[in-house]
Amino acid sequence: MILHSIELENFGRFVEPALFEFSPDRVNLLSGPNGSGKSTVLAGLSAAFVIPHRSANEDIRRWQPWDRDLAPRVTVEFTSSGVRYRLSKTFTFSSRAKAALERFEADRFVPVCEADAVERRIPEFLGGKTRPGVDARTREWLIAGVLWARQNGLADLQAGAAVQDAVRLSLGAQARSGLLASLTAEVRRLYEKDWTPTGRLAKTSEVTSLSAAVAEIEEQAEALRGGLEALEALRSQLYRLQIQELELDAQFTTSESELRPLGEQRKQQEQLLQRQTACRQEKQVMEQESRRLQLVLSARSSHAGRAQAAAQKRQQAEAALSEARERLARAEAASRAAREHLAAETAGLEAAIRHKNAPPPQTLSRLESLAAQQRELEARLEGALLHAEILPERDFRLEVLQGEPQGPLEAKAGQPLRISGSPVIELRVPGTGSFLLSGPAQSAEEIRGKLAEVQAQWQRATAPYGTDSLEELKRRRAEADQMELELDRLKEQARQHDAGRSETAQAVKEARAGAVQWEKTLHDAESALRALEEERLALQTEPMDDPQIRARLDELALKLRGVEQELAQIAEQLAAFPADLEQRFEQQMAATSRFWEQWEQTGRDIERTRLRLAEQQGAANYSALAEKQAELEEKRRLLAAAQLRANANKLLHDTLRAVIEEAEAQVLPLLERRATKLYNEIASGFADAISLEGKTWLPAGVQPAGGAGRVSPGEISGGEQEQLHLAVRLALADILTEKEPFPVVLDDVLLATDDTRLGRILEMLEARKQKMQFLILTCHPERFRELSATRLIRLDSRGAAA
Repeated sequence: MILHSIELENFGRFVEPALFEFSPDRVNLLSGPNGSGKSTVLAGLSAAFVIPHRSANEDIRRWQPWDRDLAPRVTVEFTSSGVRYRLSKTFTFSSRAKAALERFEADRFVPVCEADAVERRIPEFLGGKTRPGVDARTREWLIAGVLWARQNGLADLQAGAAVQDAVRLSLGAQARSGLLASLTAEVRRLYEKDWTPTGRLAKTSEVTSLSAAVAEIEEQAEALRGGLEALEALRSQLYRLQIQELELDAQFTTSESELRPLGEQRKQQEQLLQRQTACRQEKQVMEQESRRLQLVLSARSSHAGRAQAAAQKRQQAEAALSEARERLARAEAASRAAREHLAAETAGLEAAIRHKNAPPPQTLSRLESLAAQQRELEARLEGALLHAEILPERDFRLEVLQGEPQGPLEAKAGQPLRISGSPVIELRVPGTGSFLLSGPAQSAEEIRGKLAEVQAQWQRATAPYGTDSLEELKRRRAEADQMELELDRLKEQARQHDAGRSETAQAVKEARAGAVQWEKTLHDAESALRALEEERLALQTEPMDDPQIRARLDELALKLRGVEQELAQIAEQLAAFPADLEQRFEQQMAATSRFWEQWEQTGRDIERTRLRLAEQQGAANYSALAEKQAELEEKRRLLAAAQLRANANKLLHDTLRAVIEEAEAQVLPLLERRATKLYNEIASGFADAISLEGKTWLPAGVQPAGGAGRVSPGEISGGEQEQLHLAVRLALADILTEKEPFPVVLDDVLLATDDTRLGRILEMLEARKQKMQFLILTCHPERFRELSATRLIRLDSRGAAA
C-alpha cells in the first residue's frame, strides 16, 4: 500500500480542510514546531484504517476541535495491489456516521462499498483478511501496528497473531514447498470439506447435511407416531365424554326436581316477609304520631312554668355577671397600679445607679492594675537613683549642678541633707571645690517615662468619674452593686407580674374566669328562652285541641293492637319455615346451574373431539410411518460413514499441521538474527544477540558483544533503547514488505539518538525507500538533511497545510 494524500477536516486543530500529499519514492518529512499538528496527521491516518466509523470512544472524541461539537472527517487516497482507492470516514458518534470506499476507474473514482462493508474490507489493505462482522470497538492494526510508530511509542510494537502468521509464512516458506506443499494443500482441501479453521463442523460438510436430514426424518417419524397415538387418545376421550354427558343429564334432572319445592317455600317466605315489613312500617308511623301528640299535651301543660323558670335564671345571671365585671375592673386596676409602682421603683433605681457614676468592674480592675504598676515603677525609680547623704558640722552653701533638688542650697550644721540623681550627682561647694558622684545605677529616665505613661493612663481612666481616689471608686462600685441587686429583684417581680404569677395578676385571672362563666350562664339562659319561644310557636301550629288529641290517641291505640296481632301471626308462620331455607335454596340453585353448564360444556367438547377425530383419521398413516423408519435407517448409515471419513481427515490435518508448526518454530530465531544484524549496523557491533519475547515479539534482552550474560532493554541507555526497537521494527518491515511496499510512519522517534548513529539509520532508510514509503514527523528537519531526496511538508504553529 502506498499513500498519496490525507485530508483532514474538523480534526484536532484542523477545523478547515487541510490536504497533505506524499511522494511514493522519496522520504516524506512532515515538519513543524510542537503543537502544529504533526501527530494529528498520524492520528487521522490511524482513524481511517483502524477505528470504525461508528466508534464513540475517546480515541475519536479527543480529536474533536476544542470547544466545538463538530464531526471529525478524514479522507485518504492510496494504492493497494496496483489499484488506487479513496477511503472517507465521518465520525458523528451516532447512527449518522459515514464510511465510503471508492476505486479509481476511467479517470474518476467510483463507489465500491459504504458503511459497515467498508470496515469489513479495510483489513485487506493492512495485510489481513476480510472481517466477518464489524464492532465499533474492534481494533485491527495488523501491519500498521508494526510500521506506524506514534510519538513516544516506538516501543509500543503491536505484532498480533495475523502479523506473526505473515512473518512465519515468509520465513518458513521452505517448509511448505515441493511435495510437502502439495500434500498440505490436498490435506487442507479434504479437511475444509468438513471442518472450519477453528475445528468446528462446517455448514457445507456432508456430516452437517446428513445430521440435519436424520434429525428432520426423526422429527417426521415422531410426528407420524404422535398422530397415531393422538388418534387412539381422541377415541378414548370421545367415549369418556359421552358417558360423562349421560351422567350430567341425570344429575341435572334430579337437582332440578329438588329445587322446585324449595322455590315454592322461598316464594311464600318472601311474601310473608314483605307483609311483615309493611306492618312494622305502619306500626312505626302510628307510634311516632302517638308520641308526638302526647308530647304536645305534655308541652302545653308545662310550657308556662318552664318559661317562668328560664326568665328568673336569666335575671340572676345578668345580676351576677354585672357584679363579676365590677370585680374584674377592680382587679385590673389594682394590677395596673402594682405594675406602675414596680416600673416607677425600677426607673428611680436605674437613675440612682447612673447618678452614682461607679466605674464598671472591668474598669475598676484596670485601675487596680495601673495602681500596682505605678507602685512598682516608683519603687524601681527609687532604686535607680544615686543618693548623697550630707551631715554638716557647720553652716555652708552649696550648689547642686546635677541632681534633685537642683540649684543653690543652705546646709545647716547638724541637719542631714539628702540629694538624689541619676546617672550622676554633681555638687559645687564655694571655696572648697566640686564633687561628682557616680555609680552603677540604671537609667531613671526610662522608668520616669513609663511612670508618666502609667499616670497619664490613670488620669484618662478616672477622669469620667470626677475623682482619682481608688478607694472612693471602689466604694461607689460596691454601692452600685447593691443597687443593681435590688434592680434585678424589681425586674424579676415585673416579669412575674407580666407572666401572670403575681398576687394581683392571679386576682385578675380569677375575676375574668368568673365573668366568663356568668357570661356563659347568661347565654345558656337566653338560648333556653329562645327555644321555649320556638316551642310555644310550634304548639300553636297543632290544629287539634286537647280533647281532640286524646280521642286521636285512643284511635291510634286500637289500630296498634290490631297491627301487633297481625305481626304475631306472621312470626308464627315464618317460624314454620326451615332456618336455613335461603342457604339450601341458593346451594341447590348453584348445583343445578353447575350441572347444566357442565352438561353443555361436555356437549361442546364432544363435537370438537368428533371433528378432531375425523381430521386425525385422514392424517394418520401406518404405511407412511414404516417408510420413514426405513429411510431413517439408511440416512443413519450414511451419516456414520461420513462422520468416520471427516474424523479421519481431521486427524490427518492436525497431525500434518503439528509437524509443520514444529518446523516453523524456528522462525523467531531467524527474526532475532535479522534484528541483531540491523541493530549492529546502527550501533557498530554493540550486541552479539537480541532476544525477543515469545508472544509479543517485543525486545526481551540484549547480549552485549563480549559480555557474559544478557541484559534487559531497561538497562541500556535511552538512545540505545530507541535504536533497539527501531531495529526490530525494520527487521519486521523488511519481511512484511517483500511482496508489496507499505508506508512506514515515524513520529519523532529518534530524539535520543546521536548524529553518528542517526547517519547510519538514514543510510538504512535510503536503502529501503524503494520497498517502503517513509513518512517522518519531526520538529528537527535539519537532522535528515543527509537524505538524498525528500519531500518536505511544513506546518506552522497554526497547523496550516503544506
